[in-house]
Amino acid sequence: THLPYTALFKIPGPKPSVADWPIVGDKLYELWTLFATNLEQAIQTFMLQIKAGLTSLLGTLGGVLGSLLLSILSLA
Repeated sequence: THLPYTALFKIPGPKPSVADWPIVGDKLYELWTLFATNLEQAIQTFMLQIKAGLTSLLGTLGGVLGSLLLSILSLA
């Protein structure tokens, strides 16, 4: 049976105290609630930011792995 990607994991909702955090609390609570209650809409809303973040993360990971491989090869 094929499950939609949103059924593969569940993001728990934030505790109400998150909204009381200084500076970022209200916005973080709002975003966290969106991701916890409607993951598909949240992903669609933030697709550009998610893609940019993943691209950056994968680029960094590739650089680290490349450096590690070169270090291992230099020791051989």
